[in-house]
Amino acid sequence: MGFVERVVRYIVLPPEITRFERDHLTRMNRIALWFFVFHVPVFGAVAFANGSGVGAAVLLTTMGIAGPAIAMKVLDRPRAVSLLFGVAAMYMGALLVHFGRGLWTIEMHFYFFVALALLAVFANPAVILVAAATVTLHHLALWFIAPASVFNYDAPVSSVLVHALFVVVESVAACFVARSFFDNVIGLESIVAERTRALDQKNHDMRLVFDNVNQGFLTVTLDGRLNDERSAVVDSWLGAPEAGQTLWAFLGRTNSDFGCWVELGWAQLMDRLLPAEVALAQLPQRLTAGGRELEVSWQPLSDEGALSRVLLVISDVTDSRKRERADIAQRETLDVFERLLRDRAGFLEFFAEARFQAGRLAASPCALSQVELRRTIHTIKGTSAQFGVASVALACDRVEGEIAENSNEVTETHRQAVVSAWGESSARILKFLDGDRKVIELDEVDYLAIMHAINEGAPRLDVLRMIQSWKHEPVRKQLERFSDQARSLARRLGKGEIEVDIEHHHLRLPREELAPLFGAMVHLVRNAVDHGLRPPAPGAAPGRLTFSCAVRGDQLVLAVKDDGTGVAWEEVRRIARTKGLPAESKADLEEALFVDGLTTSQVVSDVSGRGAGMGAVQGATAALGGTVTVSSEEGRGTCVSIALPLSSLRAQPLTRAPATLPSSALDA
Repeated sequence: MGFVERVVRYIVLPPEITRFERDHLTRMNRIALWFFVFHVPVFGAVAFANGSGVGAAVLLTTMGIAGPAIAMKVLDRPRAVSLLFGVAAMYMGALLVHFGRGLWTIEMHFYFFVALALLAVFANPAVILVAAATVTLHHLALWFIAPASVFNYDAPVSSVLVHALFVVVESVAACFVARSFFDNVIGLESIVAERTRALDQKNHDMRLVFDNVNQGFLTVTLDGRLNDERSAVVDSWLGAPEAGQTLWAFLGRTNSDFGCWVELGWAQLMDRLLPAEVALAQLPQRLTAGGRELEVSWQPLSDEGALSRVLLVISDVTDSRKRERADIAQRETLDVFERLLRDRAGFLEFFAEARFQAGRLAASPCALSQVELRRTIHTIKGTSAQFGVASVALACDRVEGEIAENSNEVTETHRQAVVSAWGESSARILKFLDGDRKVIELDEVDYLAIMHAINEGAPRLDVLRMIQSWKHEPVRKQLERFSDQARSLARRLGKGEIEVDIEHHHLRLPREELAPLFGAMVHLVRNAVDHGLRPPAPGAAPGRLTFSCAVRGDQLVLAVKDDGTGVAWEEVRRIARTKGLPAESKADLEEALFVDGLTTSQVVSDVSGRGAGMGAVQGATAALGGTVTVSSEEGRGTCVSIALPLSSLRAQPLTRAPATLPSSALDA
């Protein structure tokens, strides 16, 4: 762009006129008209003082007003009218110099300079140039025709040039002021409109992004009100919020419990007792809506370092959760198949007991107390983990976490979550089972024993007793299951390889009758490994567990023993007192171990730390008329013994006949 073109574009305004400019020029034109109306009496007074013709001054001044006045009435072009006022201003200056000629003629020229400066209010450089051209032509013409009408002396050409130079300098300055006024004030509406268009375009682009992402974004003010801006999928997933609706009311339409937890968590956020990140992390993060599983993350938004809003990012994790569940189900199926091949009887025993416990949960909530509900869920979790049914164990662990957050209250939702998880898993397991057909398993030792007895002509009653014992399960198998679980758990918890002793005394026990107790004893195994055994130390002997079962007098005694750190009795005493429990004697402390919710663990995990396991063991033992005792010495280990009166068992334990089998039979 050349210099001349830039100058022309600077002087000539853009053709479009904004409403603000039109209103401004209309107002300025009206003010200018009244300004010139007051010239009539003033110029008449000047003419009277100088004896230069009052009538002519009034007439000519009125004629100078007529042009702009008519244009204002006829033309709807405020810029054109302002150009006429530029000419009229210089015309008035000429009249003032003419009628004021005499001693102050030269001083009258200040009018031109003042008028040129005032014309900048029209915010149009063209008005300044039109006025400058008018005064230039006037002075040149009259300098030749009637010089006395211009100057009060015979001015040389140099004086005229100096006079013109001042007009040029002021005109340039006035043009700059007028154009700056237009660009920064009159054109402000255009600037705002342009920036608004740019902002609207950015908002449109952002809205385009928001409407085409598969995540929900919405922001919330600190008082919990939803802002208008959000991504389209929010309305699709959760429905459009109402105007001025709170976040918890909006989310509560989908899930009332979720909305209540959000409201409680938001109050904690506003209390400012915790850092915003910590308070937001405690808000619920899983929401089910319209068949979708949604994950909600909470992000604090700061303005100059202060929390101003909260951003919600909602993700649809339905497919990923389905894949996770499918992966878990696949691994679980392989584990179940492997365990059925390795220990079919034990797995069937677990399956029957877990199905019974799940049935209790599915029954009316009034059938079980809150303590019994918590213990049942905890037991299902432990036995499911022991037998590789990971989906149920994970569901129970998740539910236990929610129960802990819900003041330890088991709700209908919690019960149904466990029942549903078990239902899905058991449907897969049943594909591997042969209906309800009873199966009696014999190993080689059993086979050799019965063959030896028949071959040796053993009494018929002894042979019958041996055959009857086959309906019972060798307790060795159950204790070996505990052993496998303990070894696996020790490796998982970083306790290293451990040694396990099994003392089974060749007993066979009634499988179905003792299934609930063995299911609860899983908690003793987990506690022994997690709480009892020490982490491996260089040069130290590996941890040792002992699982035993024996008939002592008229009692069946089952025991789980470890050589670990022992029970921290003083810590038990402290916690018992905080719960208002008796804590004076050793018996008080032992009894406290079985209170629901009492635990010395500092960390809650899927293994232990919820304080429900010991109570479950005691409950299962009491159902069989037995008692549980704890013997522990700090630094020397713990032994938990379960004593069951033989009279309380419908089927009596039997000593396994192969205990008397001669070595020659085993070598055959």
